[in-house]
Amino acid sequence: MSGKAGIAWLSVTALNAMSKEAELKSPLETGGVLIGYPAPIANGVVILKAVGPGPNAIHEPCAFTPDNEFHKEFIASVYKHSGRRLSYLGDWHSHPGGGASLSTLDRKTLTKIACFPQARAPRPLMAILAPGPVWSPSVWQARFETRIFRAPKLEVRLLNLIVIEQPTEFA
Repeated sequence: MSGKAGIAWLSVTALNAMSKEAELKSPLETGGVLIGYPAPIANGVVILKAVGPGPNAIHEPCAFTPDNEFHKEFIASVYKHSGRRLSYLGDWHSHPGGGASLSTLDRKTLTKIACFPQARAPRPLMAILAPGPVWSPSVWQARFETRIFRAPKLEVRLLNLIVIEQPTEFA
């Protein structure tokens, strides 16, 4: 993406939830959704919650299919109970057999999210956890770059990651 790299502030609560789920399902992939809000400074985003896959998710060694109905209900509930301050930001998943970079399928998923108006996430996130002594996250953000006389192009950037304590107003 053009411009400065953005920042993803990731709560310890969300990181712990993702790491616990990744460890539980390893060596299979798992994942879920990210909840938070755009940050008005530093071209960033604040990730406060990460929910797991849902009861009807499918886990495979190199793929993960979430329980979309579970996620829709969860997102709607969080949005309502937060006074419409917290919303869906994107997805997360583990790569138990590899690194924290985006796969071709991950890029296609980001494109689908960005093009799906009901997601209300024109600049969706994709957090990926890679194995190691501890699960290590990377957070990617996508958007469509407008080009003159050509179709828009998907641009993806790696955000600078800062792990934070949970703000008390959203605990």
